[in-house]
Amino acid sequence: MAMTQEGRLLKFISPVGEDVLLINKIRATEGLSQLYEIDIELVYDEETDDGFDVTTHDITKILGQSVSISCSQADGSARMFLGTVCRFTQLHRDRRFTYYGAKIVPHIWKLTQNFQSRIFQHMSVPDILKKVLEGYEIKDQLKAEYKPRNYCVQYRESDFDFISRVMEEEGIYYYFDHSGEKEKMVIRDDYLTPEDCPNKCDIPTYDIDLDVHEQWESNVKQWFIDYNLISGSYETWDYQLQMPGKKLDANMTSRFNVGGNQDLKIYNYPGGYGGRYDGIDKGGGEQADRLQKIFDDNKKNAKNTMLSLDSQHQIISGTSDCSSLTAGYRFNLKNHPNNEFNISYIVTSVTHEADQAPDYEVGDGTPRDYSNEFTCIPHGDGHPEYRPERKTPKPVIYGSQTAFVVGPEGEEIFTDKYGRIKVQFHWDQDGQLDANSSCWVPVSQTWAGNKWGMVFLPRIGMEVIVSFLDGDPDHPLVEGCVYNPGAMPPYDLPAEKTKSTIKSDSSVDKDGFNEIRIEDLKDSEQIFVHGEKDIDVRNKNDRREWVGNDHHYIIKNDRFEKIERDEHRLIERHQYNEIKKERHTKIGAEDNVDVGGSYSLKVGSGIEIQSQSYSLESSGSISLKAGSTTVFDAPGGVTLKCGGSFISVSSAGVDISGPMVKINSGGSAGSATPPSIVDPTPPLEADEADDAVPGTKIKLEKRSKDRKEKTHKEDSKGNEDKKSWVKIKLVDEEGKPVTGVSFKVTTPDGRVASGSTNKEGKGEVKNIDPGNCKITFPDLDKEAWEEA
Repeated sequence: MAMTQEGRLLKFISPVGEDVLLINKIRATEGLSQLYEIDIELVYDEETDDGFDVTTHDITKILGQSVSISCSQADGSARMFLGTVCRFTQLHRDRRFTYYGAKIVPHIWKLTQNFQSRIFQHMSVPDILKKVLEGYEIKDQLKAEYKPRNYCVQYRESDFDFISRVMEEEGIYYYFDHSGEKEKMVIRDDYLTPEDCPNKCDIPTYDIDLDVHEQWESNVKQWFIDYNLISGSYETWDYQLQMPGKKLDANMTSRFNVGGNQDLKIYNYPGGYGGRYDGIDKGGGEQADRLQKIFDDNKKNAKNTMLSLDSQHQIISGTSDCSSLTAGYRFNLKNHPNNEFNISYIVTSVTHEADQAPDYEVGDGTPRDYSNEFTCIPHGDGHPEYRPERKTPKPVIYGSQTAFVVGPEGEEIFTDKYGRIKVQFHWDQDGQLDANSSCWVPVSQTWAGNKWGMVFLPRIGMEVIVSFLDGDPDHPLVEGCVYNPGAMPPYDLPAEKTKSTIKSDSSVDKDGFNEIRIEDLKDSEQIFVHGEKDIDVRNKNDRREWVGNDHHYIIKNDRFEKIERDEHRLIERHQYNEIKKERHTKIGAEDNVDVGGSYSLKVGSGIEIQSQSYSLESSGSISLKAGSTTVFDAPGGVTLKCGGSFISVSSAGVDISGPMVKINSGGSAGSATPPSIVDPTPPLEADEADDAVPGTKIKLEKRSKDRKEKTHKEDSKGNEDKKSWVKIKLVDEEGKPVTGVSFKVTTPDGRVASGSTNKEGKGEVKNIDPGNCKITFPDLDKEAWEEA
């Protein structure tokens, strides 16, 4: 006779057929906020010619497929267990039967096998759950208000662990409904109105005085009450970047005061709620009111944690033969000798066990044994509300990662008022290299004072080093930048390894730069400063400069100076000035000039002097010579005096007096000595400062536009006044470049320029007069080189 499940206590329905596999044993465990597991032993009759063979194609008919189990109760109702097969095992075999093992889990168990790293932004926890659980049977019974979180990361964790963690953070619990064709995950936050256990809600306790038939009615066999000493106080604290002076703590005490538990305290930092909200929106605008939501979340966090602890103070466990007991549902205890226990309870866990009757052909439904063990907590007024335990750990990111700086299309620098930036992590598969790739990420600076400190903002396209505060994926922090093939150092390495620099790049889409560069190569030490446009320096007290050799100063346009008090200048040797056009000088008081040698003044046109009085004295002779006429005009008079003789001309007449006065007789008139004008020595031209070239824009795939690299040109307008140059190339006997060798070039005007050869063995001196130069290499044998 073929096997049948008709009339049996346990029935197994699967895609392989109704009476192909029959249940021999079952053990099922279920609990609040946990996945149930059903382990069954199945039996297959090898005398049945239905072609079932687990070793061939039939595994596809059972593994991963939906199955159901019904467990009949004494009152004729049936408790259903629904799910999918996640494991199927071939066990032992006897003369007739082959035994198999199967593990049945909810369909949502598949999420434990799906691991991801992704970012959820500006979404509430219910919205996150809806996205992750899409495609599964869900019964959403959430009633509370949930605010969108600014940033929530799933990092290297399964989808199931992720949703479990965020639900536990919000005090949301779940269980499963087996009443339909496929089990449903029930998600709840309402602890006051639970659903009744299916089929049977009122469950009596076992009474030995009942007659035999009444004793077969499902009832509670054993009842144990477990009291636990728990911490009586919970305090949490957190920090928010935008609220540094605010107390974000929250406290909650237990409703139980027993055994000195009020002296036992749990302190938790960080609380995890401070970073859920941001006072800056994703575009950089202000939304300060959102920060106030933290003061609701901290209290909610403390309350949920304390209620979770209080739920563990009194835990009731027992045994029964009532398969209606279902995790997450309510039952009413009846007939307990202690009447105060005859109240409502919420089932927190159940373990079902049953053996099937040995006669598979009879199918009389007589069980050899069915029982369960359960735990529950009291429900109703005067009892704590249930909250799930926070048992799912949050992933910890150890060490640092790198990421790319991102922002809106067309921007080069994207930041908020705190200097935070947006990044895209290499593991982010959904990011589009734009402003939506992350939250605002703080950037570590060397100093950060109140309106003082240092600011270096990583720019879009740069690769940055990111750490995570307390290892929390939700709290990234940029610590620095690294070079890569798409963003190379400003100078070729290792050839120019002695250079240290701070070099910027003009924005937006400009090819200028600012730079402070330090060269530490022996005998070529240099500090180089380049300003693409303006350089402003202000010091409120003294400024001192000391130059050990020459000071070259070139101004391409005008120079303006204002000295509000005195100027003191000491020149130990010569001063050479050349003004190619006009000079205008105004002196408000005296002008005192003391010339130790000769004073030569040559004027191409006229000299005009106007003063109240004019005195001229020479210890030798004075010659005054005019090419045409000489006129002396004085309203008061003119006197010409030599020894005791004089001529006085006044408005009254002319007086001539002397020991002897000769008119038209005597010797000849003396001749004036013309001046010996010395042409001034022209000044030497100043050397131009060292030069550098701008960097290029960083390109990121999917967003950067092709840009042509522009380099500095020697014949550009900015360099049109350069006169000449000399280039050097130094090679060894094999023709290979010799690098880092010092050289000196004596230019035609007598100046000496020094430098060292680069990685190609080359050197160059610019802005010199045409002519012969003298080149020497001080570090090499001088006699082995010829002068050029």
